[in-house]
Amino acid sequence: MYYVDAPTVTVEFWTGTASAEVYFFTGLFTLTTYALAGWAREQVCTYMCPWPRFQSAMLDWESRNEPAGHQRLALVQELLVVRRREIIPRLANAAFGEAQAADNGLLTASWRLGDDTRLRLRANLSISKITGNPRKTCIPIWGGEPGDVMMPWSVFWRLEPR
Repeated sequence: MYYVDAPTVTVEFWTGTASAEVYFFTGLFTLTTYALAGWAREQVCTYMCPWPRFQSAMLDWESRNEPAGHQRLALVQELLVVRRREIIPRLANAAFGEAQAADNGLLTASWRLGDDTRLRLRANLSISKITGNPRKTCIPIWGGEPGDVMMPWSVFWRLEPR
């Protein structure tokens, strides 16, 4: 098989006169390529395809008239009001400060806003309660006061005056 030129093997293959080795290896390469390409596609799409991420961010127009749709719409409207009232007026010359993700699921981040106020995020991205003392000098703008115990999946946005 390796000592026959490609045009000859191609003609023999399609006319049915090629050796058993040619048909065996053609079948083997075809099946392994098909199987591995299918497996690789699943792996790539699991981690790299953007469609599921886009789909999770899209508004489900069919559910907008259901109670959960009303709650989601109210949440989005409330977040937009907070952003418009508290953040947008301070965006000029804003800069990212820092972010930390702890092993227990606590995410903290801060930004220096244009008027030197600090915008602070404190989120519990775990299924467990997290204890800890947040800064008491901050003004809550979303999520209320976190207190000493943060419930699972809770998010708090606060402003810290200069």
